[in-house]
Amino acid sequence: MKPKVVVPCSKTGEDCTNSECCSDSGMQCYLKGPGWSSCRFACVPGVDPADADGKPWACDELGPRKAPEPFDTPSLFCFSVMQSKGYEVELVRRQLHNYLSIFTCDEYAVISTKAIMLGKDKSGEVSTWANPTAATPMGQYGNDGATTDSFLNTQTFIFAWGTLLKSGRIFEYDFTVKADPDAVLIPNRLRKHVAAHTGESVYFTNCDKFHDDPLSPAKADRIFGALETFSKAAMQAYNTNEAKCKDMGWHSWGEDTYIQACMDMIGVGKVLDANAVGDDRCTAAACTSEWQAAFHPFKDPASYLACWDQALNR
Repeated sequence: MKPKVVVPCSKTGEDCTNSECCSDSGMQCYLKGPGWSSCRFACVPGVDPADADGKPWACDELGPRKAPEPFDTPSLFCFSVMQSKGYEVELVRRQLHNYLSIFTCDEYAVISTKAIMLGKDKSGEVSTWANPTAATPMGQYGNDGATTDSFLNTQTFIFAWGTLLKSGRIFEYDFTVKADPDAVLIPNRLRKHVAAHTGESVYFTNCDKFHDDPLSPAKADRIFGALETFSKAAMQAYNTNEAKCKDMGWHSWGEDTYIQACMDMIGVGKVLDANAVGDDRCTAAACTSEWQAAFHPFKDPASYLACWDQALNR
């Protein structure tokens, strides 16, 4: 019997049809068509406008994806709060399967109202952290329920922050990062944005518009909730003052307004990073931009993967 020939894993730009594995961290071997496969971070079936040959990608996965290697500094604990029904479940499952967004941080958690199995990572099965929330009747806040949705969303996040504090896990990392499920987060870029503030008591705003928003207690540059970043010292300050923050009149605020008003009240420093997020609501940026640490919003797997592909494969 002839010995099995072991083919070395392929580098970026090489044909990986025979090796069915990639040498670069986080990449997957994808089939384009007969005779050619290539290592990519993500793949969307069809024609890639960046390809000169104009031929479509089949995007069949060949072999396993190489798990991302951990980064050194600054370290990130990243989390998302996911609706238990609707498009977010499949979107987050795809992110885990492809090792995208929060799943390339040093540690991560997905919080939902019930435990939902999301898939597997290099350590085994990944489930959401179950975080049940109390029901609130429509119309209890605002006029005819006009702000009830805002209340429920903020209440959900207050519970989520409490769950993270009680776990103690976030205090093992330099920064805690909240990313919406439809935000294309690139953690290694975010590290570059925040590294200079490691060890400080700071949080980051990402929008320098809408200073006159009546729902903003800060009346200044703001957090837009697609991406929220807090240093370890900031989270320690929140842990000490959580009760004071929960006593604020937050019932008509969004969750991003709540956490910003809290940080300001307890004396945490503020750093404006207006180019952290590409979002048409504030600072628009194409996914091909090389600086933004996140792009938002992308609510279905195809558009999400296409944005990630544009950001990382260029």
